[in-house]
Amino acid sequence: MKASIIQMRIYYSLYDRLLDRRAMARAFEKVRRAQGAPGVDRQTIADFQSRLWEELDQLVTELRTRTYQPQPVRRVSIPKPDGGERHLGIPAVRDRVVQQLLLDILQPIFDPPPRKLKAVTHQVMVIVRAAAANRQWRKQRCSFASMAESMWLIWIFRNALTAWIMT
Repeated sequence: MKASIIQMRIYYSLYDRLLDRRAMARAFEKVRRAQGAPGVDRQTIADFQSRLWEELDQLVTELRTRTYQPQPVRRVSIPKPDGGERHLGIPAVRDRVVQQLLLDILQPIFDPPPRKLKAVTHQVMVIVRAAAANRQWRKQRCSFASMAESMWLIWIFRNALTAWIMT
């Protein structure tokens, strides 16, 4: 039961983050830096920026009242080098802002940055696999060799973990 309460809190806090005007302004800044053509409504990034806070307030209101509807995507064809055409869909600036905002919220959750522990664990796993392959190759050896090998692996794991903690 406690896990479902935590999930509900996370869900609502994510939606609250979607309604944050400052986060939406940061998302617009990323859209502005990426440039891009106007969508089906022909509103340019400069037009959106000239009325930035009014546009963001409108988006927040639509998202809060759950009346936000993305606009249709403008279809553009560009020629391919081999003679064919490539079809592109260009969303409206306001839709790109919402998409970027969603990306900013969800990407750290579903694609977190790598951690050092993961790298150390990977190194240890490579060593363990190498030792297992070595063990397979030396199947006929006495048990003293496998015990020494186990001690060696424990020593390496401790040193790798200590090196990770020290950094």
